[in-house]
Amino acid sequence: MRTGLKHINRSRKQAAFTLAEALAAMMFMAVVIPVAIQALTTANRVAVFAERKLVAARLGENLLNELLVTGEWQYAGSNGDYGPAWSGYHYEFRTETWTDGTLQWVTLFSFFTVQGREYSVELSSLVESS
Repeated sequence: MRTGLKHINRSRKQAAFTLAEALAAMMFMAVVIPVAIQALTTANRVAVFAERKLVAARLGENLLNELLVTGEWQYAGSNGDYGPAWSGYHYEFRTETWTDGTLQWVTLFSFFTVQGREYSVELSSLVESS
């Protein structure tokens, strides 16, 4: 009977972690968890930036196309916003005479903010002067 108890006691000792193994595992986790959290934070920041840049580009493209198609680019103000639905976005509009004098270089800068820092998307086109 004693041999059976020794076998049970031996298997219990083999299944347990030693203090050194437990400390090593905690040290490993102390290094891995902050790195993983930083990676997730960075990935989230990049995703938010990409999403807002895409929205700014689409808003700017829609506005620029509308101004060009309707001819209102000649009378458009130099800046504005996209309305209350897009409160975090605004634009600046510029025109310059192209080299030959018959064309206008029309540029729309669509601005957006990520974590307190402002970024912009630039959209440009050539338009025949009327």
